Amino acid sequence: FNPNESWKTFPICLKCALCIEEGKKYLDENLRGRFYGTEFYMIPKVLFDEDIGRVLERYKDLTENAGINRDYSRNEKLLLRFLKNSDIYCYTTFMFFNEGNDFKVLQMIEDILPSRFSTLYDAVKRTENIPLFRNYKMNIDLKKLNKKYREYLKSIFKNEEDLEELKFLFGYIKEFVDNDNEVFLKLMNSIFSDEKIDYYYLINKFISKIRREFINSKSIDLLVYKSFMIIYFLINLNLLNNISVRGDIISKDKSYKTIYDYSEVDEFFDDYGEFFNSDDKKAVFLTGVLVNKLLNLQYQKRQSKPFLAKLHGLKLDKSKVENIFKEATQKLMEYGQEDNKNYYSRLRENIASKFLKSGNEWNLSNNEISYIFSLGISMSNIFDNLKNKNEQINEINE
Repeated sequence: FNPNESWKTFPICLKCALCIEEGKKYLDENLRGRFYGTEFYMIPKVLFDEDIGRVLERYKDLTENAGINRDYSRNEKLLLRFLKNSDIYCYTTFMFFNEGNDFKVLQMIEDILPSRFSTLYDAVKRTENIPLFRNYKMNIDLKKLNKKYREYLKSIFKNEEDLEELKFLFGYIKEFVDNDNEVFLKLMNSIFSDEKIDYYYLINKFISKIRREFINSKSIDLLVYKSFMIIYFLINLNLLNNISVRGDIISKDKSYKTIYDYSEVDEFFDDYGEFFNSDDKKAVFLTGVLVNKLLNLQYQKRQSKPFLAKLHGLKLDKSKVENIFKEATQKLMEYGQEDNKNYYSRLRENIASKFLKSGNEWNLSNNEISYIFSLGISMSNIFDNLKNKNEQINEINE
């Protein structure tokens, strides 16, 4: 390829060529950013020519606030907050690109209105304010981690020292598509352009990554919370396809509890009824909760968790979940006889009731069953024996 001959394939006049060069120079200096590993331009388009100066000044302020690297990764709220101002009628186009030996456009997200940025910003705030995520805390010693992972964990929590209050980040989506940039950018296009995203596609991606970590004996809790946060962010935007949810957008004034007694399981399902809207989902979730309680009890008694071998590497279906519930119940009864205690009786009764109500025909895919079971395992700590806790020596028995 001879650059001096390029005019033959894309002929423009000298004046236009100079304008293009000057335009690209301005973009590089003032409207260029980086988003989860990909360079992009923010290109404004105004309705009235007299507004262009104010708009460009505002964009310049944005890039200056982003820091010297202009990297919006894990800082998307800054981007959304600046661009949601509606005092000027302005469209924004994101052009994602690679610039190596040649310039390649990877994805165009065109003509985004301030009202859309405002909707996205509000959805992020509303999702982060849900107690499941606001109260989530990692119990891990930061000093034992390598610097890169330590800095990553600190960047995804609002309380970075205690690793508490999980932020919502678009980067979580990229993690679940195995860092496939093309897929990630297409999903970003759907989110910014208000286009539906297939629920089952996401569930398959979620459980695939969670399953790999589980099989490798790694903690799945953070992954599970990130995935559920993505689901609730998309529920807030009414963007999930092929899922029946209760209501479109979660009310800003909705109140939640932060922890639930075993007799208050149905209150939890009411609080998160946008997702847990059928008895089969509830039965699977609660079985996951019960299993994690059993695993913790086993570790307390034996310093091991042999029941993990019964979980089929999180490749589950209706029959397997029912058998897991029966085997977990039997094991808890055995421990109860040893210790003269009745472990988790109310929780077991509630699960049995949910199985009966769910009937024989479930409308859940096997991956969905596996995913919901993983939710129960990871979220089991929000259920406790509150009403009788002061009367119990051991907080896990009833």
